[in-house]
Amino acid sequence: MKIYAHKTCGSCKKALKWLAAKGLEVDAIAIAENPPQLGELQLALDSGYTLKQLFNTSGQEYRRRDMKHKLLTMSNEEALSELAASGMLVKRPFLIADGHALVGFKEEAWTEVLG
Repeated sequence: MKIYAHKTCGSCKKALKWLAAKGLEVDAIAIAENPPQLGELQLALDSGYTLKQLFNTSGQEYRRRDMKHKLLTMSNEEALSELAASGMLVKRPFLIADGHALVGFKEEAWTEVLG
């Protein structure tokens, strides 16, 4: 199991604390330096997330690059490539576990997938 997180992200801190309390071992990866790979991002889509849900829509990078408008004309492949190239565009935390992806920390959803 691995989690892409940012050291100053409150949701990431909550998720890591929750995982530790459950006794779940996780490989924490700095998302800014090492964004999720294309296959992992595709897994999030396959897990039921929409393309927009994969983006950190409240982030500075998202606003600076005007992704709100660019996404309207981008293909899924183009959007996933943008996410794979810039971890700060990715909604976090971003967890990969047992063939599932979890995006953002929602305790109920994480409990459903991870127990």
